[in-house]
Amino acid sequence: MSWTAILNIVFLNIIIWIILSLFWSHWTYKLFKPYKWLETMKKKQINKTIANVEKRTKDKNRFYAVWFLLHQIDEHLIDGQYVMLEIENQELAEVVRAFNVERKMTIISEFKPKRVEVRKENCDGKVTTQNIDLEYVEYENFTKSIPENKNTKIINASILSEIGNLNEPICFAAIDTIDGEEVSQSLSKIYNLLSPGGAIIVHDYNHDWEAVRNAVDTFQALIPENFITIPDMYGSVVMVKNKTNNCQQLN
Repeated sequence: MSWTAILNIVFLNIIIWIILSLFWSHWTYKLFKPYKWLETMKKKQINKTIANVEKRTKDKNRFYAVWFLLHQIDEHLIDGQYVMLEIENQELAEVVRAFNVERKMTIISEFKPKRVEVRKENCDGKVTTQNIDLEYVEYENFTKSIPENKNTKIINASILSEIGNLNEPICFAAIDTIDGEEVSQSLSKIYNLLSPGGAIIVHDYNHDWEAVRNAVDTFQALIPENFITIPDMYGSVVMVKNKTNNCQQLN
């Protein structure tokens, strides 16, 4: 057999392997969507905005986790508004805003580029630093997708300058900042306003941001609830506030 024939066979096998891999990944992706999501889609009870985000988002795990949390909050009639602190990607905000347009929603974000220093340790123990630009959404583009109205308040400012002005009950809050002080103050303020049964999700806990982990861990030691990791990109953690802090032991 000539080398040309051998190369053709190898090339053909590679092409077949790629096609099968794409087919299998597409099939399993379709197969393992959450049952409740598929059933709700069949009943045509999914908001079009939410359905479009589900199609295009890369972070499917975080999408479904938030979608289930919002369902749980509505089904249990949890009182309060939605709060989102810092917007790096507007997809999550679109889902939250579209899920229940009758709830109030407050968004606090600077909507500007940020450069931060990242420290990484190699397998040989050598530590290197690197400056990276964080993702962000421009204010003008964000308000085109989610315009302000009577139930939607968008504050173009830093978290620390505005977090103290929150004073209404909260049912769901999303914190997406890597600044430890912002995470710490946000958790303290939101927890005090969070309705029993309400939820907080903090992004970037299981990633390179030690300040986020330290802030969450320190805060968790002060409350009766635990944060649970969800397997999304960069490891968000979720906490649902106890409906009562004096639970009697069940028989």
